[in-house]
This record gives sequence, C-alpha cells and structure tokens, in this order.
Amino acid sequence: MGFENDKLGRKDYANILTGIIENPEKYKRNSDSDSFTMAIDSSWGTGKTEFLKMWEDELKLQKNEKGNNKYIVIRYNSWENDFAEDPLQSIIYTILSDEIFDKQNDKANGKEALKEAFGTVINLAEESKIPGIKILTTGAKGIKQVAETMFQETSMEDKIKEFKDYRSKIGAIKEKLEDITKDTKIILLIDELDRCKPLFAIKLLETIKHIFNVKNMAFVFALDMTQLSYSVKKVYGSEIDAAGYICRFFDYITKMPNPDTKKYIEYLMEKKPLIRKAPYFREKSFYGTFAESNNTFVNILQELVRKYQLSLRDINTIYSNFTILEERELKDVDHRNAYGLYLFLLMLKYKNLDLFHKIFISHNIALHNEPYLLRMQKSATFDINVIQEISENKKIHQILENNRINIIQVNTKDKIYKTKQDRYIQQENYDHQTNLLNCIFYPEIENYENIKQMGIADYIHKKLELFNFEWEQKQEAEE
Repeated sequence: MGFENDKLGRKDYANILTGIIENPEKYKRNSDSDSFTMAIDSSWGTGKTEFLKMWEDELKLQKNEKGNNKYIVIRYNSWENDFAEDPLQSIIYTILSDEIFDKQNDKANGKEALKEAFGTVINLAEESKIPGIKILTTGAKGIKQVAETMFQETSMEDKIKEFKDYRSKIGAIKEKLEDITKDTKIILLIDELDRCKPLFAIKLLETIKHIFNVKNMAFVFALDMTQLSYSVKKVYGSEIDAAGYICRFFDYITKMPNPDTKKYIEYLMEKKPLIRKAPYFREKSFYGTFAESNNTFVNILQELVRKYQLSLRDINTIYSNFTILEERELKDVDHRNAYGLYLFLLMLKYKNLDLFHKIFISHNIALHNEPYLLRMQKSATFDINVIQEISENKKIHQILENNRINIIQVNTKDKIYKTKQDRYIQQENYDHQTNLLNCIFYPEIENYENIKQMGIADYIHKKLELFNFEWEQKQEAEE
C-alpha cells in the first residue's frame, strides 16, 4: 500500500507534488483557469506507472477535517483507450465508473445528472454538430470544415442554437462536478500519453482543457515530453514550436528525479536471488580490489547502467532474463568475468540487436569501429577485446592451443585435467590469464571432447539463446 515498498526513494517527491496540488493557486500559469494541470516528465521505462500507483494509494488514504476522503483519485490509461477515434467517451466512462458516483444517490447532484449532461455532449461530438467539437476532434483540418459550415446561410441559425445547447451542457457538467468538489478534490491521473497515437494524444489534451476546466479538479499527466513533442510535430507539421504548444496545456511541469538504480537492482535480487550469490574473482585486479559478496553482481550491472543509460524497464528485463540464463546455463560458473560477459551480451541482445548479430551471425565486427562497444574500455566487468575474439569464431581447441593449455586428459571424478605440458590442474583453481577462457570454458572442461570443435561464438550464442535441449532432459530425469 502506498510507498511501503518504495525502493527508489520517491516518497518525498510524491509529498512535494501533493503539496502543489493542495495549493494550486500558487502554481497556476493562467489565473483564469479553474482546474489545475501538471505534467510529470520522464522517459519511457523509468517507473512512471509504478510511481502513479503508489502515489494514488497514498492520496486515497488522506482524510479531510470531516473524516471524509480528501481526494477522489481516478486513473486513466491513455494507451489502453487510444483505439477509439476520440478520447471524450473513454474519459467520461472512466470518471463515471468511479465508486464515488455510486455513493451519491441524489439524482440532482449525483451520477444520473452527470450521465445526462455527459450523454448530450457525447452525442453532439459524435454527430459533429458543433463547430467547437469539430475542431477539437479533427485538429487543424477541422478549422476549414467549420468555416465552410458556418457560412452556409441555411444552417447558420441551427448551428448557433446547437452551439448554445452544447455550451449549456458543458456548463451543467461543470456545475455537477463542482458540487462534488466543494469538500474534496478530484484528481485524474493520466498515464501513457506519450505512447498514444499522435492525434489521440493531442485530442486528449484539448478535451481536458476545453471541457474539464472545473474548480478543484486536477489533472496529472505522466509522460515523456520529448516523445509527445514528436506527436505534435506529426499532427501539425515540423515547423510548429512543439514545446511551446505543449506547455500551454500545463500549469506546472516537473521532471521525475533519477532513480537510485543500485537500490532497484538490490530489490530485484531480493525478489529473485541469483543462484551464485558470490561469483569468484581474484582479490586484486588491475582496476582495484573486489569483495566476495552479493554486491559483486550489483556492481557489474551498475557499470552497464552507467555506461548505457539503462532505464528501470531495461534493468528489469535484462535481470529477469539473466536469472533464466543462469539457472539453465551458468549455475556452475564461479568467475566474475563470466557473469560480466554474459550480462553484457544479454544487454546487447535487447539494446543493440544489429551489433549482437554482427558478433554472432555475420562475425564481422572491427572493435575500433564500434563506439557502442568501446564504451566498455577500461571496464572492471570484462576485457573488451574478448568481444573481438568471440566475433572471430575460432574453434575452442584452437583458442586453447594458442594459449598453451591444450587439454589432453580429464579426470571427472577428481575434477582434475591434464594439459599438454603435463600439468595437472584442479578445475576449481582454473585461473588462466586469458579472459575468454575464464569466462567461457571453465564450467565445461569435463565436456571438452564434445565442445572443442565448436566455434567460440557459436558456443556462446547457443547458451544465450538457450538452445541446450539436454537441459530439459536432465531436469525431467531429476524430477
């Protein structure tokens, strides 16, 4: 409930926004406006929807001096409703569906009166009888059509009458809503606007501005301002001042604070822990000292977040898929480098599929020509040159021979393998300088005869795509 499970430290931010809505007169851009509109600007995948859910719960708990709900909070998902041509009906349905209107049984002031007034407005909008509605529902193109209609002598008198009727009904709607908002505020939380079809998004903003300008009503839009600007340009042309156009709809625009991604990663790991809680790595490396603890994985993922500006949704997707990969393919991997490399490649699969295909399908990368890869130079996660080695897709036995570790005998029982130099090495102490061998080969030394003829890229790709069908057979046998 509320911010009890807030892992991103956003409760204080919510309290600030609540204070603004509580005293809107201080923040209104236009003193003539009765309602208050706010935009929470944050890019896609940064947790806007989850924030709105928590804030909604928090607002619903607050009471006024009479012990009644201080706020009526209604949520509207724009994206779920943009299949319709016009947003008016879905907004009205969302408002009337709220339980607050079921509790108001007085027909003059309650749900039935609102339904009657709303119904008239909807009918007028659907039949396009009213010039103002025609502009509202068709954008700039409607202006010409309205002008043509208004100058038809035979229809002028009827149009004026219909327009007066429309204005009257809008006034009735405002009166009924204001009866409700005498002792409470209505807050409509509008999510996913930036994901809607461009024309629907514009219509929604216009509808809120023209029809729901009601005292003690607040509209909070969670959106990506940059994406919404693209929608405006698509509807009105690239020459329009998109930012200026958007800003006229909002009294207050706030940027959601950047989340504490470390806390979020720790939260994900708490919900679904990794099998290997402390991947092995040397006490010291060229880049510093590491601790053998759960923080090792957090640090690895945090580095990717910093270098590639991963959103919360990115982090969630990558981590969820990594837990599956670990369970199926990496549960015996102890080396930090292996976790780092596989995590990076998994990130690449979701964030840069073209580069992923270059490495594993066409095998044609040139490291110095790949800025996306070069961000990992001087990385503590893994040696970036490993990606070049993988792309070359050399046979596993060739890589081993090049590093003078040609395995000639494996003792599975004692977990010892023999090299060409007659060296006997315990698998748990396997720690060759070549990063690629640490990360890729160590867990499957016992399976050397079956994998030594495989290309290294094919070998890794098979794991990333979970092509190891022997895993299912092994699982069934264990069950």
